[in-house]
Amino acid sequence: MTRVILNVLGHHAAWWVCVLAARADQAWIGVAFAVVLFAIHLAFSRDRGFEAWSIPLAAGLGYAGDTLITLLGGLRFPDGGVLPAPLWIAALWLAFATTLNTAFRWLRSRPGTAFIIGAVFGPAAYLGGALFDVVALPNLVRGIVLLVMVWGLLMPVLAVLGTQAAKSEAAEAVV
Repeated sequence: MTRVILNVLGHHAAWWVCVLAARADQAWIGVAFAVVLFAIHLAFSRDRGFEAWSIPLAAGLGYAGDTLITLLGGLRFPDGGVLPAPLWIAALWLAFATTLNTAFRWLRSRPGTAFIIGAVFGPAAYLGGALFDVVALPNLVRGIVLLVMVWGLLMPVLAVLGTQAAKSEAAEAVV
């Protein structure tokens, strides 16, 4: 239980550091914080081999989803840059992905619940970021619909990724 609480606290700390650092035009601080959080998470992971590749994969999928939403006009990041979504968003996804095999492990067998959680709390995180002027939803309805779709679909996919890990762990234990 302590592990889950620390995992959730780490993710929330990363959200605040990334958002406040981006607001202060010091996004690199949030990126560094998320990378350190990932390294600490791996150091204490029960399945280091799996999480060493699955967490960056999950972060990449999430970042790709945010990039798509940005390209479709659902999100706009005031810090501009070369990439449609800034690197601190990838850092947020990296921090969030550390929760998938720990705090959100229970979603593995509940794809419907994973969809609802993603569809509700994913957009809420972006609305929170909008309050700090680090992200904007130029067309609120379009932005919310796209966030609901992407987060709603990504959460079950990421839960299935965790399920595949559990199956491979079980198979290795038998051998």
